[in-house]
Amino acid sequence: MRSRVMLILSTVLAGLLACAGLALNSGRAALAQAPERTPVATLPAGAPASAVAAIALHAPGAPASAWTVVQWADPLGGWHEVEGWRGDLDEGQQKVWWVLGKDFNTGPFRWVVLHNKTSGQVWAISKSFDLPAGANQWVHVTVSPQ
Repeated sequence: MRSRVMLILSTVLAGLLACAGLALNSGRAALAQAPERTPVATLPAGAPASAVAAIALHAPGAPASAWTVVQWADPLGGWHEVEGWRGDLDEGQQKVWWVLGKDFNTGPFRWVVLHNKTSGQVWAISKSFDLPAGANQWVHVTVSPQ
C-alpha cells in the first residue's frame, strides 16, 4: 500500500514539474517572439497621413540636457528600449514620435526621461500606455520629476 501511494505521489510530482517546465519554456518562447518594434523618427516618404499616428511626451521642468527613451514591456514585465525612439527633448520640452499602422494598439510602452544622455540618472518615468488605436490619433503623456 505504501509503495502504491509513493508511486502516485511520484507520478503527480513528475507531472507538476513537467507542467512547470512547459510554462517556463512558453514564457521564453513569448519573449523570443516579442513584437518587433520598428518606429520611425520622421514620416516615411510616400506614407499617407491616414496611415500614421503619434505619441507625444510633455516634460515640463525637465533639464535642458534631458534624454528621452521609449520602452516596451515583455510578457514577463521586463522593460526594453525601443530602437530608434530615443533622443533629446524638442522645443517646448516635448518629444514626438510617429507610429505606423502596423504598430497601432500595441503595448504596453512607457517614457523614461534621463537627466542627460550619458548619466543614466532618471528624471521621470511615465505610467504605461498603449500606442494609438488608429490613424490620426495621438497619445499624449505628461511626466514630472520623481
